[in-house]
Amino acid sequence: MENKTIDFEIKDKNYSLPNTWEGLSTDQFIHLSGVLRRYASGELSMSDVRLEYVCYFLEVDLNKKISSKQSEVIAANLYILLRLVTFIFDIKYEKGALDNIPKEIRSMALKTEPVDMDDSPEVRFLRKKEYQFVVSAIFAKQLIPEITVKGITYKGYEINCMMDMLSCSLTASQYIDASDVLSSLADNPSRLSLLAAILYCPGIYNSAWSHDHASDFTYVDYQTLEAISLNFQALSLYLFKRTHFDILWRGGKDKTSEISLGMSDILLNLSQDGLGDINTIEQINVIKYLSIMRKKLIESVHSMHAAKMDFIDIAKATGLETTIVQKIIN
Repeated sequence: MENKTIDFEIKDKNYSLPNTWEGLSTDQFIHLSGVLRRYASGELSMSDVRLEYVCYFLEVDLNKKISSKQSEVIAANLYILLRLVTFIFDIKYEKGALDNIPKEIRSMALKTEPVDMDDSPEVRFLRKKEYQFVVSAIFAKQLIPEITVKGITYKGYEINCMMDMLSCSLTASQYIDASDVLSSLADNPSRLSLLAAILYCPGIYNSAWSHDHASDFTYVDYQTLEAISLNFQALSLYLFKRTHFDILWRGGKDKTSEISLGMSDILLNLSQDGLGDINTIEQINVIKYLSIMRKKLIESVHSMHAAKMDFIDIAKATGLETTIVQKIIN
């Protein structure tokens, strides 16, 4: 398990460098988001990203002129620190490389390069394998709780994971609208302002208000807008990779499956099922909405099984993997 902080001392001063996304301050997160954009464009390497993060935390200016001796000492210390930063990236090995590795070592190998792990036969094996780094921004915390737009402060959605209970203030329609915009950003990054207007809409979520005021949010610093996008993306990944809602996201390639309809279509289905008019359904809390979706999916699987459909046909109809269908039924 990775340490939540990296604690060290420099000239009798104690430091605690965050080693989790959740531990970042707003400024640190926004800065790191910008660094990751440069990484995605090929401007920076993985080591550069970690170095930029450490230097920002320590307020070290690498362009400042210092003596060669000081430079060597600083470089050595920075190198040690950056290799301890493990939260930004996951390590992905070639397929099958971790299959026979003990759980404890495997868990560490997903975050720590094998060259930095204690020597063992398994670690020596991993040192011979190819691996790559992938950004690991999966977390459930609001790191930009408010933004100021043309002198007006807007509060963002709230997330709480206390006592292993997840809550989020986003409504179903707000989450769906934000997800639709998020998926379009690669082709149309100018929609970042609309995403911010959706996620920081004041009071009860109103899609029309967000579209009408999206132009106002262009006055927000672009790097902050990118960080808002990364924060929301991290929440979505958390919901569908780290919670019991994962079955809603695990599907085959059949996008026409009736049960795998888009989330906005499911809103209409819920209304038709008598759970309220469409306006009421749209304002359902997103966690409750996903819980209803999950419950209906599980009920559908059981109904198909009761109708003597086999696992493979159920998987095709629902878009679920066969192993998940078996798990639900058994």
